[in-house]
Amino acid sequence: MRLAVLPPLSGHAPADLAEQLPGWVIDLVTERADAAAALAQADAAIAMFLKPEEAAAATRLRLCQAFVAGTDLIAVDALPEECTVCNAYGHETAIGEHVLGVTLALTKRIGERDRSLRAGRFDQGVGLDRDLNGRVVGVIGLGHIGERVATVCRAIGMRAVGVTSQPSPERAAAAGLDWLGGPSRDDLHELLRRSDVAVVCLPLGPATEGLIGAEELVALGSDGILVNVARGPVVQEQPLYEALRDGGIAGAAIDVWYRYPSKGAIELRPSDAPFWELENVVLTPHTSGLSESMQSSRWELCVRQLRAFAEGRPLENVIRPGAGGGAGAA
Repeated sequence: MRLAVLPPLSGHAPADLAEQLPGWVIDLVTERADAAAALAQADAAIAMFLKPEEAAAATRLRLCQAFVAGTDLIAVDALPEECTVCNAYGHETAIGEHVLGVTLALTKRIGERDRSLRAGRFDQGVGLDRDLNGRVVGVIGLGHIGERVATVCRAIGMRAVGVTSQPSPERAAAAGLDWLGGPSRDDLHELLRRSDVAVVCLPLGPATEGLIGAEELVALGSDGILVNVARGPVVQEQPLYEALRDGGIAGAAIDVWYRYPSKGAIELRPSDAPFWELENVVLTPHTSGLSESMQSSRWELCVRQLRAFAEGRPLENVIRPGAGGGAGAA
């Protein structure tokens, strides 16, 4: 069987990938222009994103293994119906630590004090820090990331609440939550009212795009902090900027954005709103999940998946089973 590893992943594949997958012909595609041709011959593919025209060329494809948690960048509907689509995790540890780090940076005013001291001002009179012990973190989306965020924050004495599409007392207890609501707008607003820090951990889709807007930020309140490690458009761009600018919320940490650079470019303003002019934000370029452990665990998953696929065994993290059953359809 033939495997296509698409760029940019082809440049980061394990050196012993062929040894780990005996019997596979592996095509490490280095140029995006060659992706469609490689996919036309492939039985399986590993990709971070897949354009509609590339997916349409993949007529033989029976497994598309996304190297990311979300599949919003994979043109799933353009893939053949027989193709099983799976996603990948392994980044929850890095993201949980990132959430705690940026929350501490905001509540301890680390950036503000760093900038002041670099400018030659030894100013200790900027107010008292907020302790996180005893505060409430609200997790919007209780998947791999949300559960890890709750665990990390609880480890320093925070309490946790959450909302999820499938709430139950058992899930609340397993995650150590004081309260777990469902997907309704009322439950989302209840979480925001309870939270000192609200963390967005939802995938982007028709039901979640623009989910957090002006009303939700009012519910979070002027002392609240919003952290977005999901996808930028889950939070409405202009209302978030205005709430930060006008004191509607205390601060935000934004890792996911509304615009991204084209291939090879790094010069970009990632939003129409000038978040970078504000003092009460921590801005990072979609790096919260990037770590050595994430990279290694995802390649390990890919190898397990391909071995299972070749042997006709069920697959992990199935987002869309292939039509007619087969490997991964369970």
